[in-house]
Amino acid sequence: MTDLIKLNLGCGTRWKADWANLDGGPFTKALWLRALPVVGRALPATLRNYPKDLIAWDLRRVPLPVRDSSASYIFSQYAFEYLSLDETIRCLRECRRVLAPGGVIRLCQTDIAAMIAVYSAEAGADSTPWAVQRAARFLEHVAGEHTKLSVRLFRRGGIQQLFDKPSLTWILEEVGFTDIRWARIHEGECPDLGQLESEWDCPLLRVEARKPLD
Repeated sequence: MTDLIKLNLGCGTRWKADWANLDGGPFTKALWLRALPVVGRALPATLRNYPKDLIAWDLRRVPLPVRDSSASYIFSQYAFEYLSLDETIRCLRECRRVLAPGGVIRLCQTDIAAMIAVYSAEAGADSTPWAVQRAARFLEHVAGEHTKLSVRLFRRGGIQQLFDKPSLTWILEEVGFTDIRWARIHEGECPDLGQLESEWDCPLLRVEARKPLD
């Protein structure tokens, strides 16, 4: 699969030059400002350094702007949390379409089951100030994005859904992926994980799945 592309969906600031990087976030929507002489130089370095060939694309739009069976790998981190379930299924069906037979998709998503397990393990029967802090910390993980102005303006208010292993397994199987396997950070078949995959301060699910050869 040496002639195939590698596709990074919802890349944000974790892009790589030899991948096809798609993103529909607020930074991407402002990329046109780079062409303005004065304003362009005043933009944050993060925005100025986005790749010139980045494809501005909202993952709610299907079909994806990629040919059938033209990708060897697809990587996506956190992006599907901002989609509804129906939008996620449509987008993942598109991922299956654009992957070559035997191609691999890797997803990294917040693990809501692990977060609740940690919260429950810390919970006690006593009414203490710590209980309030614990609840606030949990809500920061689940809904912190909702407080950002950019998220409210450009992402319909923030996170639409969170996943656990059963739900993510069901979705991947529903759209036709096989060989579903769970991985640790920077480990797996997908290449360049050290540059694409980031640490986070809450439990995460990292899963790889394959498009069948037939």
